[in-house]
Amino acid sequence: MDKPLFFSTPAVWAGTLASILFIGIIDLSLGYEFSSFLFYFLPISITGWYLGTLQSFVSATASAVIWFLSDTLSGHTYSNSVAPFWNTAIRLIAFMFVGWAIAKISRKLKKSQAEVKILEGLLPICAQCKKIRDENGVWHPIEQYISKRTNAEFTHGYCSECGNKLMIEAGLDYRLPESQYAKDNKKP
Repeated sequence: MDKPLFFSTPAVWAGTLASILFIGIIDLSLGYEFSSFLFYFLPISITGWYLGTLQSFVSATASAVIWFLSDTLSGHTYSNSVAPFWNTAIRLIAFMFVGWAIAKISRKLKKSQAEVKILEGLLPICAQCKKIRDENGVWHPIEQYISKRTNAEFTHGYCSECGNKLMIEAGLDYRLPESQYAKDNKKP
């Protein structure tokens, strides 16, 4: 399935950079007493989700730089000259972690979605042999049809009803124990 145009790589980059700049302007206008640290996570998360880990690191770095500039230009003075760099580094690490985590979740979800083969709609099934007709009109044994489209694997055995029928047909005097399903659904 193709991504909508507004989630194309250039569109995501444009939206991400515009968002980071907008958040930086808001951050600057609020001054250093009000933190807007959390708002930077949104564009980083979007980049991680749609573009991947490396790209989220780029937007995380851009966010940290914009935060640093906004903090510096707002006139925030520190008693220790290392403090603004330390704070920027800590924010960068937090931004990168969020970008990495979101990108990883996105990757895993996309991988899972690609692996899932859904059986949908009405399946034409033979009333006699129980074969299923595919979209090309070809009949397949039910096990083959389902195994090809899912991760299901089949084992074979007999339910108690069919097993007892087989024993009678074979002339054997043996009764298989009744299944719980058969007990629960027995007609009075």
